[in-house]
This record gives sequence, C-alpha cells and structure tokens, in this order.
Amino acid sequence: MRSFLAVSTAVFLLLGALSAAGASPLEELVAKAKASSHTITMTLEGVPPEIIRAKEKAFEKRFGFNLRLESEPGHHRKAPVKIMQAAKTGRGVVDMWDGGLPLVLRMFKAGHTRQPPWEAVYEGWPLARKLQAAVPAIKSAAGASLRDHCLHHQQGTWTIVYNTRRVKPEELKGIRFEDLTDEKWRNRVVWDVRALGLYVLPFAPGWSEDRLRVYAHNLGANGVRLVSGGTSGVLQALIQGEGDIAVASMVQVVQQKTLGAPLDMTFAGMVLGNLTVSCLIQPGVNDPNMAALYWGWNHFDGNYTEAAITGGGVFRMYEEEADRLPLVKLARQHGIKSVEQVAGPRTEEQAKLAGKYRKTAINALKAGIASKKKITK
Repeated sequence: MRSFLAVSTAVFLLLGALSAAGASPLEELVAKAKASSHTITMTLEGVPPEIIRAKEKAFEKRFGFNLRLESEPGHHRKAPVKIMQAAKTGRGVVDMWDGGLPLVLRMFKAGHTRQPPWEAVYEGWPLARKLQAAVPAIKSAAGASLRDHCLHHQQGTWTIVYNTRRVKPEELKGIRFEDLTDEKWRNRVVWDVRALGLYVLPFAPGWSEDRLRVYAHNLGANGVRLVSGGTSGVLQALIQGEGDIAVASMVQVVQQKTLGAPLDMTFAGMVLGNLTVSCLIQPGVNDPNMAALYWGWNHFDGNYTEAAITGGGVFRMYEEEADRLPLVKLARQHGIKSVEQVAGPRTEEQAKLAGKYRKTAINALKAGIASKKKITK
C-alpha cells in the first residue's frame, strides 16, 4: 500500500508540475504513461517476434521509457466475443483492437470501446484528424459516434497469393478471382474456412450475393482446400505444399516473404476486405493512458516501423504517408489506385449484409465440396 501511495503521490506531483509549466496534452499523456507498468495486451497471433521487438525498441527511442507487448492467445477475429463475454464480469481481455467494421460495431454498440485523448493524438500525429474523419459516423443507442472512438486503420488487403516453387508469375498474368474455379486450378486452391475475403465480393462492381453463391459453390466443386486460422493458416498451408494458390492478407504475405517463405502475390483488378478501424477497448487490461499513447503511436510510427522492416505494413491510401507504406506503392503499380477498387462494407447497412454474405459463402463452399459438381448461371 505504501508503494502504491508513493507512486500515486509522485504521479500527482509530476502532473501538477507539468500543468504549472504549461505542458501540452501529449506531454501530459506521456507523463501518465511513463508512471504505469508500460505493458500493452493485444492479439498478436501471426505477428513475427522480430516485429514485436522492433516496435518495442522504436517506442522506447521515441518516448524514453520501455514498452512491453503481451499477446492475448487466440485468433484476432475471436477477440470481440471474448471481450464482450469478459466485460460482463468486469474483466479486460485486450487494451485495443483493430478489425473489420462488422466486428467492431458489435463491440461499439455494446459499449466496449472508449474515446481516446484526441488532443494528445492530434498533437503527436496530425494525420489522425483525417483518419478519424474516414470512420463512419455510426451512432450507438446511447448517442455515441463510432467516429469519436476510433481511427481508420486500413483498407482490407486480401489478394491472390501463391507458392513460388509451384506457380510461375507468368501463369498469373491477367488472372481474375473467378479464374480460380478453372480446371487448371483443380485441387490447388486454399481458402480460409470462414470465407475471409470471399464474402465481401458482393460489394464489388458487377458482383451480387447470387454470383457469390455460384462462385463459392464452384470453388468447392473444384477441390478447394479449407483451412482454419485465417491468413496465418492459409499461408502455412501454402508453405507446406498443401496447395499452390490462395487468397490472403497482403500484410501477412509480406511478413512471411521477408522471413524467407516461398510466397508472392498478384492482383486481380481489385483488393478484397473490410474497412478496418482501430479502437481502444473498455474495460482494458492495463493502464488506460499507456494504452492510449501506444495506440496513437502504433497507428502511425509503429506501422511505419513494421513497413520499413517487412516492406509491408498497413494498406491505406493517404498521400501524406504513401511514401512510407510499400503495399500502397505495390498496389498502385498493379493498377489499384483508389479506395473504390477495394471491395468491402463501408456503411452500417453494408456491415449488416456482410454477416449474411459470409453465411452464403460458407454454405456454398460446403455444398460445392459435397457435390463435386460445378453449376452454371
């Protein structure tokens, strides 16, 4: 108790001195974070240890005190359910989470996101104003706006990836997503069992739920191999030779490629994925000030650190940071030059439809696998 009181008194005196000296919002947030345990809990499955260590070192270099990143076990997409279940008993699971609009909305509507110290974030990273404005202004029952709680994290990054030992780049020239049902790719395609990437196709020009149903069925009939674990599971299957070609997240493809995996990717005229947003979670696990500081820093400098190491990082199309995000440069070289070429839900209505489309895709994949017969439409 004495130790806690001593620390609390020291923090109080420090903040009082900062206030008297006219400290800025960011300086005050840094002082509060410095007085914490410096720990952040996140879902880090699939993130190479080298990236985690690099971010910890870069953060310490920026702010002058250490950072310890701890991983919450389990796949990233399972976190929202865990967060909402744990919150019923007042427990935290993670300090922050980023993901597709449909999953974020569930937590937001349930009151499990919180408003960051925006003035401190704006001071440290002015581009945050533009990224905040890109978040849909969806309201909760209590009147809160999603835009007041979150930042635009990135656009979805699902594209075609292949095992370079089994597929040559020239074989993929001009390839489209629908080509994966051709006889050439029979028993060679790997896909996530939860239809990640696949279920957003109805949001692309010329696609519909019915066209998705036929396409997913024919993927199944063509011998698609379904694996669990999202992109991590898909890439592992490709690396192990369980398939030759797949659809997966560009971010993780680049991470694995940098580590020497025999993987590369190509584009099919568009990128698949959700508009993803990043939010602070309540209740969190660790100090809320430390969480807010890392959240703001990681959204920009943390992502730039990762991009410099892997050649990947996040995928979002803002001119102010285009030179720091290699995936954006790569996509532009392949004709992906605007967010309109990223297929995925961007509104609350579309987010609700996404769940329906996912069920359609999953059921059609299973039906195609069971029938082994393609259908035409």
